[in-house]
Amino acid sequence: MTDRKEIIAKLNQIVEEKIRQFQALIDDLRSSNTETKSSMGDKYETSREMLQQEIMQIQRQLAVFQEHQSHVRRLTDISSEIIRTGSIVKTTFGNFLIITSLGEFQIEGEKFVSISEQTPLAQQLLGKKTGDSFSIQQRAYQILEVD
Repeated sequence: MTDRKEIIAKLNQIVEEKIRQFQALIDDLRSSNTETKSSMGDKYETSREMLQQEIMQIQRQLAVFQEHQSHVRRLTDISSEIIRTGSIVKTTFGNFLIITSLGEFQIEGEKFVSISEQTPLAQQLLGKKTGDSFSIQQRAYQILEVD
């Protein structure tokens, strides 16, 4: 399995890039909104309101990724034999990182899925160790490795 430090670094990179993208988008929209105010007058109030709503929606998405970032920052280089929040788990159906729902990512061709500890899959994994097995959604999983 890929090195734990590499996985943590990759997650940090993913989250930081998303945050930068959202912040840049908000800045662009605010700039556009300011230009609309100064050049268009009151005639385009509806357009400015729509821009403001879009900014608010992106700010909500930004807040979600800032929350993801706080979860990722809590990850440590310390592994555990028992699956817990922060564990990297290799199973017969893929590799999972139990921290926050960031979806699928790859490191050196190896796929990982970042899942929240509240997901049904994570709930089944928590507390188990290498060699344990369980079933969820009519699939029999075996835990091959825990880091």
